Amino acid sequence: MPAIGVVTMAFLAILPSISPRRKNLEASAAAYGTVMIGLAAIFLVTQGTIVARAMDPAFDVLRWLFVAIGVLFAVVGNLLGKVRAQLHPGHPARPGRSPTSGCGTRPTGSPAG
Repeated sequence: MPAIGVVTMAFLAILPSISPRRKNLEASAAAYGTVMIGLAAIFLVTQGTIVARAMDPAFDVLRWLFVAIGVLFAVVGNLLGKVRAQLHPGHPARPGRSPTSGCGTRPTGSPAG
């Protein structure tokens, strides 16, 4: 388990240098760092609960993992409004237009049929 955490954190540390949208990632560096710390905390809590369960069979692993993941979701949810767009699948939004506006509708003036 610790090896998975080390490999994941190393990959996340290298990722900004190979990202095609490096400028956006640099603008969101504080949020990216916070998410990395949150993931490291999840790995730490997971390892700690495994050790605690090994020492005490009555220890409730899922309760602590759910709490830790809930805190991570709250932190990430708070940060999502502050980050710049990163590489993602789909079409980029046109300037001044919502990515979902007109989704599934015909353009104005097109013949029905």
